[in-house]
Amino acid sequence: MAQEGNKDSESAERLFLRSIGRAIVTLSYAEILLSKALKDYGLQQIISYPDTAYYLPAIRTTEGDGISCLGQLPVILNEMRARVKEGEISFAMSRQADESTAYALEIIETIKFLKSEERGDAWTGFLDEL
Repeated sequence: MAQEGNKDSESAERLFLRSIGRAIVTLSYAEILLSKALKDYGLQQIISYPDTAYYLPAIRTTEGDGISCLGQLPVILNEMRARVKEGEISFAMSRQADESTAYALEIIETIKFLKSEERGDAWTGFLDEL
């Protein structure tokens, strides 16, 4: 039985490490895209998802922040990055890493939408409420 418990512990640790690693990669990619978008469009660039009642849904529902311009995103992204600690391998850190990944992905999607101003196909990208 002790050996089985050890396997579960190792599996959980691997899962936590993957979650934290995924967050770091996603946050880094969001940071690169955001930096370029800020250079291209400026801090005051309006961002939104047309045809929806939300600002940026994941950030709005968890933080309560109504994000309306590009210049508001670096603070949020930096805060999420600071919350993810590579050396702290735990369920709580894995959960924080997953939340940070959701924020980073929303920022990535927002920038993609800003650049292309077109919607993805029916199953990817931004989906309106219509």
